[in-house]
Amino acid sequence: MIYFHPGLIPEARGLDAMLWSIRNDIPLGVTSHLIDERVDAGKILERRTIDLHEDDTIFDLSERLYETQLEMLPSAIDRAQKSMTEDVDFESGAYNRKMSGDMERETIAMLPQYLERKLS
Repeated sequence: MIYFHPGLIPEARGLDAMLWSIRNDIPLGVTSHLIDERVDAGKILERRTIDLHEDDTIFDLSERLYETQLEMLPSAIDRAQKSMTEDVDFESGAYNRKMSGDMERETIAMLPQYLERKLS
């Protein structure tokens, strides 16, 4: 089974991947991978970052991550059929838990500084 994770694995494994990426200064992107018995840790098919824009909101980024997942579907199927996978060291990426409401609001407030760092 192919899964699309709205974060770059292994750096942004787990829940609230977009928010943890912003908080931990990780590029925003999508990972397609084959599901195995581990969480967000199957064989990687593709990792793709998204474009950032100075006036992005959290909703813009969320939508762009979703659209990227849809765009990646044909290549993920093709790569899975051809067994084109990437070996990744999953021990290097921590599994993130769901953020509390306070932490989520604090992270969203960090978005302008995140965009400034990533766009400069």
